[in-house]
Amino acid sequence: MDHYELAIQNLRLWVSLGCSPEERSSLQPVEIGIKMIFSKEPSGCKSDQLDDVICYQTVVDEVTKIIQGQSFHLIECLSRTVFDIAANYLHQKGQSEVVLEIAIAKTHHPVVNVHGPVTFTYRRRLPQKSLSP
Repeated sequence: MDHYELAIQNLRLWVSLGCSPEERSSLQPVEIGIKMIFSKEPSGCKSDQLDDVICYQTVVDEVTKIIQGQSFHLIECLSRTVFDIAANYLHQKGQSEVVLEIAIAKTHHPVVNVHGPVTFTYRRRLPQKSLSP
């Protein structure tokens, strides 16, 4: 089976995130991973034109613009929000049949004896575009 994947790894943003008001009162770093798996070869593989691919700079800019300034209680909600931003961009670019995966790693958390990040992954296949008459 053919597989074409674009992955944005280690996008670090400072967000208000946590269950308690005290935890949300200070911005903290999160690491965001965005993976797009396409069922068809992107046209840009042959054309070498930016208009024929997903511009990862645009995805990063959109996520950064929308996420910063918001406050989140849960890593799960933050993941869904990033998913919605990326999915909206993919739909604007006419992409369907894409599996989109968002992984959020909370690197500074209050869980005692957990010495690494806590990560939540949100993965879904985007709905196919409907063919309108």
